[in-house]
Amino acid sequence: MTDTNKSLEDIRAAITKFSEQVELVRTSPEALDIAFDAYLTAFNPIGIAVTKAAEAVDMGAVSDSILAEKEHCKKLIQELLQKLQTAVDAMDAPIALAQSGLEWAEIYKDASEARNKILVGGDLERTWSGTAANTYLAKHTTQAAAAESALNLCEKVRQQMTAASDAAWKYYSGLAQDLVDFFVDFVAALTKIMSGISAPWGVSDLIDALTKIAKKVVEWSLETGETKLKILAVETSIGVEITNPKTFDGNKWPLANSQVLSIDKPDSERWSAQ
Repeated sequence: MTDTNKSLEDIRAAITKFSEQVELVRTSPEALDIAFDAYLTAFNPIGIAVTKAAEAVDMGAVSDSILAEKEHCKKLIQELLQKLQTAVDAMDAPIALAQSGLEWAEIYKDASEARNKILVGGDLERTWSGTAANTYLAKHTTQAAAAESALNLCEKVRQQMTAASDAAWKYYSGLAQDLVDFFVDFVAALTKIMSGISAPWGVSDLIDALTKIAKKVVEWSLETGETKLKILAVETSIGVEITNPKTFDGNKWPLANSQVLSIDKPDSERWSAQ
């Protein structure tokens, strides 16, 4: 399967993975509290380092600075969740698009069979003559062209649905993987913070990781916006074709039970078999 031909199962899997990572982001402030609490236990109440390597450092001042950064990191996490909210709100859309694509594939199949029946089963040119036959053949040609037009329209809609769902798969799978990578850095940073002496570097790494993932989310949103514009342009084209179907009689869809040809046309002549 190519990257531009994702199945419904692929899309569901990508969205599930993304949803799981978002849930981890939601619970990450709790992990922050645990890490910073562990950091505090590495030092006594008056700010003197328990570890020998930190004896020359004013750990009281360092601790105050580090604890202040905890609230800053929590704020960055909330901002990240806000950036992710649009993707969370739209999680059902890719599945609906993929399902619609499958349905249009079935419609295309039915339209193809109908087109073939018109082309093959409706060809009576060698077995029918007369004015009525000529009228029928003219209508048959029009019907064949209309059937081909309907078939092309079905295929265009199907392709558009597939393109949209593929773009959604790329978006959610890409976001999910970026979040996975973020949590690798996130855990590494928390490990440094919990160690005590490496806490300042851990805090710095944590802020860098949060800033990096926030930027990634924005980049994905911009790319998705460009994709939406392309999809919208095609949707506009499809809308024109649906409301004004070329090659159909009067560029209008035929009415149910309409009669465009009669065996008694013209009134003075009936058709005859050759």
